[in-house]
Amino acid sequence: MSIKHAFQTTYPDGTDATLVRPSNWNADHDDTTSVLYHGAVGDGTTDDSAAFQAAIVAAGIAFVPAGTYYLATPVELRASGQGLRGEGRGLSNLKCATGAIKADDAQAAAIENCLIEGLYIYPSASAIHDHPGENGMDYADYTAIDLTGISYSTIRDVHTHQWQTHLNLGYSTYQTYYNHIDNFRSFGGVTGIYLGGDATNDGANVNTFLSCELKAHQIGIRVRGGTNTFHGTRIENPLVTTGYPATAIGIQFDSHYYAIGNTFVGTYCELAGLSGSKGIYFAYDTAATWVGPNTFIGGYWSVNGTYETPTVDASLADHIPSLTFNGSNLIATQNTVYGSDGVLCAHIYDNVGGRSVLKYTGVDAVTIAHETYDTAAPSTGTWIRGARVWNTEPSAGPGTYAGWVCVSAGTPGTWKGFGAIES
Repeated sequence: MSIKHAFQTTYPDGTDATLVRPSNWNADHDDTTSVLYHGAVGDGTTDDSAAFQAAIVAAGIAFVPAGTYYLATPVELRASGQGLRGEGRGLSNLKCATGAIKADDAQAAAIENCLIEGLYIYPSASAIHDHPGENGMDYADYTAIDLTGISYSTIRDVHTHQWQTHLNLGYSTYQTYYNHIDNFRSFGGVTGIYLGGDATNDGANVNTFLSCELKAHQIGIRVRGGTNTFHGTRIENPLVTTGYPATAIGIQFDSHYYAIGNTFVGTYCELAGLSGSKGIYFAYDTAATWVGPNTFIGGYWSVNGTYETPTVDASLADHIPSLTFNGSNLIATQNTVYGSDGVLCAHIYDNVGGRSVLKYTGVDAVTIAHETYDTAAPSTGTWIRGARVWNTEPSAGPGTYAGWVCVSAGTPGTWKGFGAIES
């Protein structure tokens, strides 16, 4: 039986698509794996939910040829090795009333080795609602992809549009482990990526995210438990305020569920034109447990053109054992609790590897030490007594020093050389 695969050259939002199938695409997909073989129509109106479900039950990984498919109910992954593989964003489109794909709530065993690839997922017109209480945003009150409880699975080249939650890796009877998410893009709604847990189970662990883009959300990534890794993530709000969140958060860590050991490498976060927004926010959630250590390496964080300082709820001052920033433009790093009174010290690294130490008592953060690197004693800036600058261009002979120390605080203060270098 031969299936004629539909083809679409524009995205559902009306923008142009210049996309070409690989020359060997059809040769790689037997017709019996296609959702069309199992009765899907792909006209954007006919409910293809049953055909999709039949296709993954029969084929495991069902092929979604180019077209627009209306799903009145989400497709359920009920066993290991199931999923959907489309031809790409703007080609294989899922127009959904209540979400696109979910793990079966009544699964008898953990589901593994699933694949979701090459799809554009957006709500049907009936699924879009106006939310005046949510800054006037329009989005569907559902989750686009809910993979709660599955492991060792892959999401690749998927774009979701205008959902309350775009990707949910939460907690169920089975924790959500070892999944790989590559080139996931989401736009508009409340939460881009949700990593969940509960009071006794940290939920989403050892999941890896590569080259993901989260745009126009109230919260880009919400970590409510678990240990995960993000590489090359972009979190951004449009440079407009109408119709988008008035307050946005790039990454939010909730205290209740052990959000520990997460690593963000090369993150770009820019929130513009949004009052009260936060690049990184450590939020107090009913009963505080430990938040951290979490690590940020080589990122860019900006809110309204200002380099962003992580915001920590005052109730969490004694619940963050370690928060590290290395090579980022942030001004807070490696927070460590000292003593039972919850005094917090922040070790802050600048762009050349210098370090400041801030002592936080729950009221104020006071710089108690600072050292950095330069070719001369500072002539600008405000410095505390005891601050040190190490000489990066030392030479042999009288009058040269290993560095300079501030002997009187001020702007820039009084500096004296130390560590004479012999000839």
